[in-house]
Amino acid sequence: MGRLDYRFFYRRYLPHLQPLGGTFFITFRLAGSLPKSVLERWDQEKRQAAHSIVSRKAEEEIDRRHFREMESLLHKAEQGPLWLGEARIADIVAEGLRYRDGKVYRLDAYCIMPNHVHIVFAPMPEDEKEDYSLAKILFSLKGRTSRKANQSLDRAGAF
Repeated sequence: MGRLDYRFFYRRYLPHLQPLGGTFFITFRLAGSLPKSVLERWDQEKRQAAHSIVSRKAEEEIDRRHFREMESLLHKAEQGPLWLGEARIADIVAEGLRYRDGKVYRLDAYCIMPNHVHIVFAPMPEDEKEDYSLAKILFSLKGRTSRKANQSLDRAGAF
């Protein structure tokens, strides 16, 4: 692949594009931080769009609307745990983000909120042809930090 090529990968029925050399804004959240009814509604809307003839622009608008709603719900912090608001838990996440900086990505910015995290980063080249994949980066980051956070909170289960 050349530097301007895309890496395609699929997860949960959604195609994801990773432009090589790109910088990404990622939001991840605590389990239970969004109402189940909202997640089910979004899933239903996405399934209906996938099975109908809608334009790419219409699909993008659905994604934008869901993102705006997600941001609003997360920032209100009315649903689910707020563990990231505890300094010791936020420090675990911050350490995990900084640990990978310069190794698998260039970390530009991050913001740890009580129930979610925003990150801006650019994956580094894994080899001369490909950057580290977003999936690999996030799997490692979220897996390690959730294990440490659960240990610190003396709990188990989805973080």
